[in-house]
Formats: sequence, structure tokens, C-alpha cells
Amino acid sequence: MRRRVWEKTYLGIYLGELPIQILSSYNPDTGILTNSTMQNPGIFVPELRKIVYGCGSWWREIKSVDELKAITDEDIENTWYVQLLQNM
Repeated sequence: MRRRVWEKTYLGIYLGELPIQILSSYNPDTGILTNSTMQNPGIFVPELRKIVYGCGSWWREIKSVDELKAITDEDIENTWYVQLLQNM
């Protein structure tokens, strides 16, 4: 994961899809209230001592040390959603 604010790459441990918000909906026809959760990838970053969510960072699964070394600013800048945000 790389946070542009700190200009540093952090190694994190993928915890899985974690709930980040509770959603509730009410159906007036049936009288049923339904609760569910919105989920997002949770990544524990030991150096920061906190969980960072996928929606708040650029991240990808790393399967080897070589892949970690190969992440560049260009990789991040060429991601479609980073380009979209920069153009807004």
C-alpha cells in the first residue's frame, strides 16, 4: 500500500472484507426492516498500528518480495481510479 501523503510504501496484512458501514432499509409494504453491512478490504499496517481500508489507499496483493520491489509511482498513477480523481 502506498499513501501519497507520506510518499512511502507500507507493508500490510490483508484481513479480508470488513464491514465499514451499516445499511438499513424499510419496506412499508411488508413492514420488514432489513439491516446489512457495506464491506471493504481491511489491511492491517503494523508500522502505522492501524487498519487501513481499500477505499482509502492504493493497494494490491503481493505474492513475492520481487513484486514488492517492482511497485512504482507509475503503477499507481496509471490506475484508472487515480486518473479519474486527478481529472476531477
